[in-house]
Amino acid sequence: MKKSVLAITFTSCFFAFNAQANTSSVTFSGTVTNVTCDTEILTGGVATPSRQINLGTVGLGETGAPVTFKIQSIDPVNGGPCVSAQNGATMLWTAANFDSNGLTNASGTATGAYATILAKPTGGTAQLITGPSPSVSFPSEDISTHGMTFDASLVGDTTPGTYTSVATYSIAYK
Repeated sequence: MKKSVLAITFTSCFFAFNAQANTSSVTFSGTVTNVTCDTEILTGGVATPSRQINLGTVGLGETGAPVTFKIQSIDPVNGGPCVSAQNGATMLWTAANFDSNGLTNASGTATGAYATILAKPTGGTAQLITGPSPSVSFPSEDISTHGMTFDASLVGDTTPGTYTSVATYSIAYK
């Protein structure tokens, strides 16, 4: 009797151990920079705490007027300009709904509508932010003085309705 209880206990432990035996990999990633700054979004030179850019109203098949906004880097210690990024920065935009045109409508009702986001680095070439081209470099003067400037425009398609999308940016200071 003792041998069968011991055999059952041993067998149960063995099968429990086998059921838990599993290996897998985890990928960790990140960015190491020489400075980290806070950011704020400005429209018309005024801080936009909601971080929401109103693209206005556009007709079917039309492109709306560009709305200029800036992403200003701020020193988290003294609240002034971020002057530590002496070699500029690279900004990466991400969203599941970026495509080759721009930022497609994520939760609004205007089917086919999208927003274009045009990066305008000082002294550089303007660059459309899209799924295939999601990053742009900015010179140090944009980080410390001017802000990183963008123009966003709403593009209507054939279905009227609302447009709402969210994109995330990350900045790697050089």
